[in-house]
Amino acid sequence: MAEGEPALAALSDQVATGVLDAELAALLSVLVERGVPLVVASRAPEAASALRAALTGAAGGVLLADSLEEVLRLSGAAPGAVPDELREMGLVLVVRAVEGGAPRLVAGHYIRRLERDAGGHVQRRPPAVLAAWSEREGRLEHFYWGITAELADHAGLGLADLERERRSLAARMAHLGHSR
Repeated sequence: MAEGEPALAALSDQVATGVLDAELAALLSVLVERGVPLVVASRAPEAASALRAALTGAAGGVLLADSLEEVLRLSGAAPGAVPDELREMGLVLVVRAVEGGAPRLVAGHYIRRLERDAGGHVQRRPPAVLAAWSEREGRLEHFYWGITAELADHAGLGLADLERERRSLAARMAHLGHSR
């Protein structure tokens, strides 16, 4: 196997078992590889640990929680608030059993960092939703496209570079999945 193939295989397994889709898996992998921290939350620690392990090199950990709100509460935040000290949390993925009891990512969030506006005032924007499971559609709906430039900046990449890396990794995962 080529360098990086075991990690790619583990991530492809997460896609094949329906925990997440290739598009989001590729984005998360690029971000985590570039140092964006990751926390996976779930009441099913085995599933959460497997997803986190597939996203190798991730800072952060696994929390026994069922939502972003619960992750923030367990981290000491007041309801509805993201304290400044949690603004570097990065990616928060929530894994839960859905129809048939299979674990899957039901929500992916990005905790925005503190920012300053043109006048130097601190800006505290709310977390952004990267993707959410749609029961009606039976698939993940993606919303990360609305903050792709922000994600690229956090990863230290240009927007075009992030998109190129994401597309390339998604294609490699698809190829790996077909070659099994």
